[in-house]
Amino acid sequence: MVKRLFCLLCVLVMLGTAGGALAQDIPDVVQLAINDLSARLGVQVSVSDLSSWQWSQRTDFPDTSLDCPQPGQTYAQVISRGFVVSLVYNGVLYDYRVTNDKQSVFLCTPGAGVPGDQGEAPAPAATLTPAPAPAAVSAPACAGNMPVRLAVGMQGRAITTGSINIRDVPGLSDTNTVAGLLLPGAEFTVIGGPQCATDQTWWQISYNSSVGVTTGWVMEGDAAENDYWLEPVGGVQTVQQPVGPVGGAPISSLNAAQLQPAMRQPLAQPIQRAAFVGRQPTDVLVSTALDGSLAYYDGTSYTPKTTPMGHPGAFVYLLDAAVPAASPPLYAMVEQGSSGAVVWVWESTADDPSTIREKFGFQLGSSANALALSADGKYLAVGMGTLFAVDPTTPNEVVLWDVELGLQFAVLTHSMPVLEVAFSPDGRLLAVAEDANTVRVWDIATQTEIATLEGGTSILAGENLAFSPDGTLLASAGNDGAVYVWDITVPVLRFMLQVTDQSPVRFVAFSPDGSTLAVSGVDPLDREISAGISLWSTALGTQLVAFPDFTETMTGLTFSRDGTQLIALSDQSWWVWTVP
Repeated sequence: MVKRLFCLLCVLVMLGTAGGALAQDIPDVVQLAINDLSARLGVQVSVSDLSSWQWSQRTDFPDTSLDCPQPGQTYAQVISRGFVVSLVYNGVLYDYRVTNDKQSVFLCTPGAGVPGDQGEAPAPAATLTPAPAPAAVSAPACAGNMPVRLAVGMQGRAITTGSINIRDVPGLSDTNTVAGLLLPGAEFTVIGGPQCATDQTWWQISYNSSVGVTTGWVMEGDAAENDYWLEPVGGVQTVQQPVGPVGGAPISSLNAAQLQPAMRQPLAQPIQRAAFVGRQPTDVLVSTALDGSLAYYDGTSYTPKTTPMGHPGAFVYLLDAAVPAASPPLYAMVEQGSSGAVVWVWESTADDPSTIREKFGFQLGSSANALALSADGKYLAVGMGTLFAVDPTTPNEVVLWDVELGLQFAVLTHSMPVLEVAFSPDGRLLAVAEDANTVRVWDIATQTEIATLEGGTSILAGENLAFSPDGTLLASAGNDGAVYVWDITVPVLRFMLQVTDQSPVRFVAFSPDGSTLAVSGVDPLDREISAGISLWSTALGTQLVAFPDFTETMTGLTFSRDGTQLIALSDQSWWVWTVP
């Protein structure tokens, strides 16, 4: 739920973030595909060389070819099980099938098989050219734009009468350098994309011009005029947008030890803050980039899309969202601009932030440290207090708003600065973490304190205070590397989970069934780097599984709403773990 003044301070002093490399065990089916790719290309390819990878298990292939028929082969026409593995290496997508017994590996191209399997001599596969299709039918990279007609690994051609600018990064900002020109009729290779920037769809290309090879980003066309500037060589292609992995069984304390990484998808923009929303299992993610602007991901294309939320020149440094059962999603944020800190609440008219209206805004007297919306969207809480001696006049308090009326109705006074706030699932209680290893629990209706819990609290930005789905447990992350799990019906400390070695814990998240708690701390030597992810039993207080080598700079941790996926967001990537 929320984010700390610490992040705003980091931005103000222009501190950057740096994500560490991730060297993590991968599923054996992914390693089999990597081994085959290495043999085909004649080079040793490792998982760290891949731009992205994902895998899923299917039980509904119509025959034993696994939708990847090889020339000269016949196949039993029976429903079959197997694995789909996708690798992106040097800008080329390699689509693999692995049989259920993991004895055979097949490389496919879109619409055709590729000769050679694991038992044959290696065949070169540096460039994969899709077969032509009659029409473009994909979803647009930018909401409302023309359908995309290209894909990574394709050859393309410029069809304009004038040259097209090749830019260093997607977008049309004044600071975006022009790396070269794509001449009319020139052919190129698509090596990245699509990305949505300045309401246009962009592709990363490699273009061999008279002055050498130029790599950069070009627009697919003018969306406003519905005018394509690029076309696939060999005709218009049917392009399928990437689809995220499908989880198996809901994650619980009984099967958490079987969790395996299912996908790592690089993100087009660094993420500073994240709020998970949406009604589908692959939750929509609303995020703030490093410049404080807003974008959102629909959880299937992993491509940032624009949203009209936010205001020019203002930096969004706190962000939360609520998805009430019977009404559209709500979004709350705190912006820092020339006029100071302002809290805003927006209401969506759909299930994502593409169409929204502003409900209200309120000028804060000082900067905020924490922000939370209740799950039903009725209440908004903003926590404040002096941190790092930035503004000694900042009051230590939580301000409560009635979201429907847009009115402030209560101020909860604290003796120490407020670090984090979290509503119970029914919206009846509010937990407030103070900068004194104390969590206070308030009754919203009476605005009275009903419990004082002496345990750890974390000063790091993140979601480090959370209620269990049934509202009986409260998890609070500490600066001492521990997570304190309270039974608030008594109240009493149920467990203290030692997660890291005396370094702060940054994220806590309960599984939808409440049986499992996912946590992530930071490295004791570099607080911008994760110290890994671990899952714990909420019944026994024991560790179920750990991924200690997850060392990217984490910005979000959650379970999908159906419980089949564990999702981690870093400043670099979108990670998913599932139970096969």
